[in-house]
Amino acid sequence: MSLLRILLVDDNNDFRNTALKFINSQIRFESLSWASDGEDALKMIEKFQPTLILMDSSIVEKNGKETIEIIRKLDRNAIIIFLTFDNEIKNQQQLLGNPDDFISKNEFLQHLIPTVEKIFGFNVNRNYA
Repeated sequence: MSLLRILLVDDNNDFRNTALKFINSQIRFESLSWASDGEDALKMIEKFQPTLILMDSSIVEKNGKETIEIIRKLDRNAIIIFLTFDNEIKNQQQLLGNPDDFISKNEFLQHLIPTVEKIFGFNVNRNYA
């Protein structure tokens, strides 16, 4: 089992700070970085090579498919989870380029660990190592 390299992409400072604090306190990881927009995210992906990308779906709604295609070209193995306030967006998965999963921002604290553990197949919870 290797530790996760996590990239959080969100332009909302309040949500991003809350998410970073939660990840720092609850998840075992190798490295954690963040970006506030798609352009910075692509630079961070090239430099940082994250294994897990948590991305605000509103950053890529207009060009979700293109954004995911670019990410997949940079690193085809990276897991992409879209963060959204709108549960209806799950029904538009094809338009958004088929991310690996979705998590509602309203339920982020409750669903991040189980979702990541389901995808990666190992325990990521810092409190239950």
